[in-house]
Amino acid sequence: MSLPFVGLAACVLAGVPFALFYGLYALWKPEGSPARKRDAEPTVSVVLPTYNEERIVESKLEDLLALDYPMGKVEVVVVDSSDDDTPEIVESFFADRDAPSLTLIREEERRGLAAALNDAYAAADNEVIVKTDCDSRVAPDALR
Repeated sequence: MSLPFVGLAACVLAGVPFALFYGLYALWKPEGSPARKRDAEPTVSVVLPTYNEERIVESKLEDLLALDYPMGKVEVVVVDSSDDDTPEIVESFFADRDAPSLTLIREEERRGLAAALNDAYAAADNEVIVKTDCDSRVAPDALR
């Protein structure tokens, strides 16, 4: 066999599958992702570590209530080691609300953010966990 013939045979053998693929693609023209799409609203735990946030924590909680998501599927997990009134403000905010639910973890001593987050993640009961801070804002459609 001559070298040009081997090169031509290799091109044909490699090109045929591509030609078949593009031919079928042109006929079928699939759209979107191959994954099956469905509307999903999983349960969500929003983790909020706090430390001396009494000036801004209520505003943050109102921000969370404004999210475009069914609040019956949301749990707010607050882990706090404050020496101000932050935990009392949080408890008062949730006192007359059915949803979202509150899990408040009061740390006896400040151990740092990593330890606080580990405790909060362990306490979170829902399918999805989202972490946010008191001094950051969340877009209304962030959970969707």
